Amino acid sequence: MPFGLRFLLPLYFIASGCSPNSIDRGEVTAIFTASYIMQDLELCELFEGPFAAGEPENSAIDEASGLAVSRAYPGHVWTHNDSGDFNRIFLIGPDAEDAGTFCIEPSGNRNWEDMAIGPGPAVGINYLYIADIGDNGSQYDVNRIFRFPEPSLADRDASGGMISIVGAEMIQFRYPDGMKDAETLMIDPG
Repeated sequence: MPFGLRFLLPLYFIASGCSPNSIDRGEVTAIFTASYIMQDLELCELFEGPFAAGEPENSAIDEASGLAVSRAYPGHVWTHNDSGDFNRIFLIGPDAEDAGTFCIEPSGNRNWEDMAIGPGPAVGINYLYIADIGDNGSQYDVNRIFRFPEPSLADRDASGGMISIVGAEMIQFRYPDGMKDAETLMIDPG
């Protein structure tokens, strides 16, 4: 069985800016409840070990948490910092050089733990998924995953400043067996 998540549900949109925890805490709608127990999922051994590409050139990457291999930019990876950072992601080049910083709106970084890339609602478009699923203190009944098309470097301005990604979708969900501190997100491409 492929290990992953597939979401088919109405989505709830909110507005925010680029800052830590800038989510509007409005009415919660359309919460997905998983139909599986995490401990019962099969393990997959298709992954290889890590390799060193160097220290990230961008000093703002100080606690990289998630990684996703870019499909639009060969040899590049997307990353984000762990909890406490702004709602931003970074693109890192093949030799760990800075390729861009992107602010995700609307979203907030409560405790981002992982990210993935895969299909989404529009066929032929690669989407980034950011998992706001960390919960060290077992205090969050509802978890969030932010989804948006893989950003383009063409949106960068001449100053090389931060690029805004507007219109990220927020998928909210609960685990069927209570609150969890999760660390990994995987997307089933099928």
